[in-house]
Amino acid sequence: MIVVQYTYILSFEMRMIMETGLNIISHIESNMARMSEIEGNVAKFFIAEAHKESDLSAEHVCEIVHASLSALTRFSKKCGFKGYREFIFEYRKSQKQLKERVKHFQNEVTPNIFRDYEEIIEKTQSLIDEAQLERISRMLVTVSRIYLYGAGFSGLVAKEVKIRFVRLGLVTEVIHDLDNLVWTSGIIDSSCLVIGFSLSGDSRIVVNALQNASRIGAKSILLTSQPDGNSHVDEVVQVASMRNLDQGTRISPQLPILFMIDIIYGYFLSANKSQRLEIFNKTVVNHDDNDKVLRLFQTEE
Repeated sequence: MIVVQYTYILSFEMRMIMETGLNIISHIESNMARMSEIEGNVAKFFIAEAHKESDLSAEHVCEIVHASLSALTRFSKKCGFKGYREFIFEYRKSQKQLKERVKHFQNEVTPNIFRDYEEIIEKTQSLIDEAQLERISRMLVTVSRIYLYGAGFSGLVAKEVKIRFVRLGLVTEVIHDLDNLVWTSGIIDSSCLVIGFSLSGDSRIVVNALQNASRIGAKSILLTSQPDGNSHVDEVVQVASMRNLDQGTRISPQLPILFMIDIIYGYFLSANKSQRLEIFNKTVVNHDDNDKVLRLFQTEE
């Protein structure tokens, strides 16, 4: 019974590749975490060969990566295919499409970056829960204050989100270090909303602070790529991820969270667009008229 269920899941993944045009290289990377060392070496080979014209016969690949034919079959199945023949058919098709799209680039670094962007966007689309986004939009309206928790790269995201929220009239504060998390816990109450950002889900500072906020009665939201084990949070928003993204050696780790924030922002803005835009327009400063800007902050004596 378990084997039947497993096969069904893989078949669904394969259909997603064919129906949505998901880049097969991105799909290989997303499945590497459950591969053995040998299967992982096969995966790395195909990722490296994405922009090359190579002999991809099973015998040749086995010779290059020092793997057996059965290892190729296991690798193919973990990528969602019935076997190596089916995998290589889709791989060649993906290669052809990729080559056509990036033919004007001379350096393979450029198309690799764009491929990473595409993967994040495609995965974000698959994670969208419109009912959840509607709930979050209503939540933003009903709270008195919003606290944004984030450390490292996620702290940078929190700072940008604050600017965008404030310009729509939301009272927002960023907390990105342990001391401030401790100090802020004393002023949070049931009228507040706490939003935590942790791409990996491993930031104990953020996770523990959200737990504390929930105990106090504050509403809570967590944006993370690892949604499991966060039942104490009112809304867990799963964001896209990819292998080694949190290290920042490929593309900016904060991009998946920013993509989802853009969507949340759009939902909130559309709920009462005329009023939101009226508030937003008051924050638009024309620096060509410095006298007018100064008068805004002058007080009568």
